[in-house]
Amino acid sequence: MATNGRQRSTNWKALMDRGPLTPNELPNRGTRRSYKDRMNGMCVFNPGSRNGGSSLSGTGQTTIVYYITDHHEPEEILDKWYSVNKDKLEDFSEKAIHYRVSEYGKKFREASYEKFGPISTPGCGGANKDYRDQKCKKCGEVFTGQFAKHLPKCSGR
Repeated sequence: MATNGRQRSTNWKALMDRGPLTPNELPNRGTRRSYKDRMNGMCVFNPGSRNGGSSLSGTGQTTIVYYITDHHEPEEILDKWYSVNKDKLEDFSEKAIHYRVSEYGKKFREASYEKFGPISTPGCGGANKDYRDQKCKKCGEVFTGQFAKHLPKCSGR
């Protein structure tokens, strides 16, 4: 099937029919995006992987999500990525995830605000007064502040 002179791949058609998908959900699993796919708007969503960094350092590799640029909304892409990576992201603050997602531009930044709500930013000198109580997934203790500051005292390490 050709549209506007461009041949569409099986993976591209699956994305159009079923929405954003992980590599294992694509009909031709294990294949890379072809030149044809890239020309037809097939993109990869993997926050944190830009600029040579790993996806949200410390999480290990997160599962990527493929999408079609002009067809899928950022909210839909972000929801899919978050749902397939929830277990890898549970130790990260919404703020850290938001900053990585924001690398994909204004539309993704706005979708992140919709999903996670307003993200507080540090004031002058880095003092962030908007910490919430958190429960450590390693030791069960409830603490206020950053996980990194709790970690040295954590009994579950």
